[in-house]
Amino acid sequence: QQQQQQQQQQQQNYPFHIDHQSKTVWGTVPFYSPRTPGHVVLRLYWADEPLYTLATGPTLFIQCSSNDVEPTLRFILSNFKSKHRNNTTSLSSLHSLASVLSKFAPDPNASSNQQQQHHHHNRHHNNYHDSNNRWDGAGRATWGCICESKKVLEACGTEYLKQKEKLEKIKEEVDDLEQQVLLLEEQQQQEEIGNTNDVNNGSSNKNTAQDDRGGTDNGQDGDEEENEPTLQETYRDKKNFYMKHMASNERRWKDSQMAFAAILKAILNNRSANLLLKQDLLVKLRLEYDLYCSFCEAFAPSPFAERGTSGDGNNNDDVTFVVVDSSKFPYPITEEHFRACAQSRMTMQVETLGFVPNEKLLQSIVMPTVEGGGGGGNHHLAHRNKNQAPTPSPNKPPKMDRDAVGTFNRLSQSMCQLYQEVYMT
Repeated sequence: QQQQQQQQQQQQNYPFHIDHQSKTVWGTVPFYSPRTPGHVVLRLYWADEPLYTLATGPTLFIQCSSNDVEPTLRFILSNFKSKHRNNTTSLSSLHSLASVLSKFAPDPNASSNQQQQHHHHNRHHNNYHDSNNRWDGAGRATWGCICESKKVLEACGTEYLKQKEKLEKIKEEVDDLEQQVLLLEEQQQQEEIGNTNDVNNGSSNKNTAQDDRGGTDNGQDGDEEENEPTLQETYRDKKNFYMKHMASNERRWKDSQMAFAAILKAILNNRSANLLLKQDLLVKLRLEYDLYCSFCEAFAPSPFAERGTSGDGNNNDDVTFVVVDSSKFPYPITEEHFRACAQSRMTMQVETLGFVPNEKLLQSIVMPTVEGGGGGGNHHLAHRNKNQAPTPSPNKPPKMDRDAVGTFNRLSQSMCQLYQEVYMT
């Protein structure tokens, strides 16, 4: 009766009709509009049974227009500063922030006017700054979100270290159980060898006495057999518990680093980022992003921070990532500082992977005459990218290296042959 009353009340507020023959529902239903960009799937369910999905709609991709950038960033910033946040909601805010920054683009008319005013900067100095004031609020919200995302990463790192310390204690218990299991197996092997020698070399009387002793030993073995599975099961369960939680802890820590790296990549690869952040801030973010390795899914230790110092200020030599504090960065930043970050990243890659990955694009290998875009000062440092696609030189048409093309063709043929011989048979 209560369900029928709820359905009648829902029909009064949002009338709908159920066609049992075609198994369809016609009517008006309420829905929650998304507040952040990204991929959204609308789900239909009864209000009193939200766990059961009746139907799903097509995938919708939500993007922010120029007028919605600042409200969206402020909404994400409020989620970061919420008192009831946890790691799950914080990571979702990190992904939302990366999506906003990657798709940020001003209006074409506004950007053309800004470029004209920039060329006539000396004449129209005040007008240029008036046009940039449009993005001042969005810029402050962007920098606030980036600072809050660093706090989220620091909190995830602290939680990672706490869980790691707990798991280290469990690891010691697992090692002790493993030693006990090995000793028990050795004793059983020695007893089996001793019983076999006594039976083969003893006389009939000794065999009778040995049978009596053997009966007693068999009773002890029976007791041990009853205890042995318990010890092995305890060791197995403890080891599985340790492996499961260790993998989960490492995965969460890597996911948080990947989400923060996605934010840095989004803001640095966006050509309109200078409307939101100043060049010196972009250079610092670029320097920080150079510590990230996509193969290791982790940041390398910062060469500008004390090694063995965690985000909460406690000394810990096992910390593989130091939450970067922009205030500790040198100023002004030069190419030497980028080389120091690259060296720290390569050291981590050798320790983790055993080699230093070649992150050059295939385009730069196949066409060595292609040159990357240049620049000067902080603008060049802010937009330097180890994975940036090079642009062809206007004076020299791009030429393909025959040796490189032949190498890739032979590699492709070998992969096709390997697939046909191993996987298709």
